Amino acid sequence: MIVDHFDTVYREGSENGRVMCIALHPYMMAAPHRLKHLDAALAYIRKHRDAWVCTAEDILDWYTQNGMKAYQEHLGKEA
Repeated sequence: MIVDHFDTVYREGSENGRVMCIALHPYMMAAPHRLKHLDAALAYIRKHRDAWVCTAEDILDWYTQNGMKAYQEHLGKEA
């Protein structure tokens, strides 16, 4: 399911940026019969060099440095 989701988001992202969240719960994903599939999905995603694999904190840092000032100016607020 993760690979199918990624393929769709990756294809759509060629025209407009997309975000894909992989929500994981340790109880569900730490089982050995599931973990190997997660590893395979992440390896598949990482083969796409132009896909930005990051955390929510990474997205916040990027936005704070690159997007927030323009948004605040749009609202008429000081940065």
